[in-house]
Amino acid sequence: MIQDFAYLKMLQKLMLNNMFPNIRQENNQKGFVATITVTVLAFSIVAMLIVVSGAVDRYVDSVYLYELRIYTRQSLLVCMPIAENMLASDYFLRGVVSLPEYNCDVSIQDYTSQTYQVAHYGNIGQVILSVVTKFGPVEMKVYETIRLYDYRMEVIDRIVDD
Repeated sequence: MIQDFAYLKMLQKLMLNNMFPNIRQENNQKGFVATITVTVLAFSIVAMLIVVSGAVDRYVDSVYLYELRIYTRQSLLVCMPIAENMLASDYFLRGVVSLPEYNCDVSIQDYTSQTYQVAHYGNIGQVILSVVTKFGPVEMKVYETIRLYDYRMEVIDRIVDD
């Protein structure tokens, strides 16, 4: 009985070896799966780092541009009253004036080349006052149409160009 069992065991082993000869593990493939796994993990980590660094770069750029917009807006808010005061103190001021301490350029040009007389107000002229402020790639402009009287000035129209 024991011999029959041993015989069946040997027969089963022979049949398996003949039917599936590649089932036996050979020594030359022991590290192949580990090498492929480590390589795939390394490439996936590098790809993930590239994607994350691109997202971080876009975020840093957006924060930097937002900060520059704030600086530009504040500079423009400071420069506009200074330009209006310059025009109010010098009626004949025309051309481009640069204010480097406020990082802005002021341009004053005649709206019409003629002044006309109104009995109640005196001489009236119109000018276009444009103020340009720039920080890096961010630039803001304000255009004002100003009516100049003898002793005062009046802002007729203001256009803000972001």
